[in-house]
Amino acid sequence: FDSSITTIRRGAFDEKYFNEARGEYASICRKEEFDRMFIGLSLFNNDDSANNGNDEKQKRELCKKSCIDILNYARLASVSLPNSVTIIEDEAFANCVCLASVNLGDNVVSLGNKAFYNCRQLSNIIIPNNTIYIGKGAFENCEHLTSITIPEGVTGIEEGAFKGCSRLTSIILPNSVTMIGKSAFQGCSNLTSVTIPDSVK
Repeated sequence: FDSSITTIRRGAFDEKYFNEARGEYASICRKEEFDRMFIGLSLFNNDDSANNGNDEKQKRELCKKSCIDILNYARLASVSLPNSVTIIEDEAFANCVCLASVNLGDNVVSLGNKAFYNCRQLSNIIIPNNTIYIGKGAFENCEHLTSITIPEGVTGIEEGAFKGCSRLTSIILPNSVTMIGKSAFQGCSNLTSVTIPDSVK
């Protein structure tokens, strides 16, 4: 990743969109799939104007030209983000079923809703100390996640944040947490240790 990137945009690596576009980008894909692919391309050229583009032909040509490179990213096994990244948007890495290890860098402040949804192989991730928001379903169905530490500054564990993390055995919540959302730990059948601060109401 280029060190000037500050945001991983919504659905940038969501595998379902890559799979839907595979071999069909020229004529069959729905418009929103091209939009999603085109936005993902801005990660590689760091061009914010890509988000505002409305030239369908340009989108198709860019998708066609870069299809192979992009599809390789759909099978990500590991990710290391530069410290310039501060925001992971909704569903940015959703459905990356091969993603096992993530280094978020030091400055990520927000993990969007379902940011790592259904990353079933994810077992190694450290949430940076600067993080203050973890969205709904951020780690839902991360079946290989065994432990996680929430940094000081996070005030709430949103709905379904760790739902379906069946191998999760321990979690430590900081004193800054005041709220635990509905079904935050539903389906965490091996969870044996949870540290809940007195600040939770």
